[in-house]
Amino acid sequence: MTDLARRASATASELARALGLCAALAAAMPAAAAANDPAPAPAPTASLLAIVPTVQGADLDGLLLTLDREYRLGALYERAVADFGARGALATARRAHRERLGHLVRLYRSYGIAVPANPWTERTPSFASRRQACVAAFRAELELAAALDDLTAAAGRPELASAYATARDTSRGPWLEGLRACALTAS
Repeated sequence: MTDLARRASATASELARALGLCAALAAAMPAAAAANDPAPAPAPTASLLAIVPTVQGADLDGLLLTLDREYRLGALYERAVADFGARGALATARRAHRERLGHLVRLYRSYGIAVPANPWTERTPSFASRRQACVAAFRAELELAAALDDLTAAAGRPELASAYATARDTSRGPWLEGLRACALTAS
């Protein structure tokens, strides 16, 4: 399990414990305090934990892998744009990537999983040429699409399979041809 997976798992466990503690405290509330409430609500039970779905095992690993790949790709786009400017295929691909990453972050939050910082930001080197940046981006998009194919097939939750399929389709979007052309012709 990667460090990212351990942190996400720990965060999900902490959230579940906190929700369980809240439910236990509410259930243990003295009857006198409840009597002062004009319309006392029933004490929360274990069903309170069902509000925040938990993701474990292969599904959690898939989310962590997807975020890591998206972060790596995002750092690559940011470096390329910093090196060569926000124009052309790299800028278009970066916009599509940001949209895809936004969907993934919202999925994390819907599961109550903390979204870690991007570890690739400081680890992505500069590119010697625009062509080199386009080649790296094109390859990374293809690798991401292949990984998302596998994750779509292996997802244990329909909403994850759908999210992976949508991200895969976006990764193979029409602008991918622009990256390929840039990789073949840019100087």
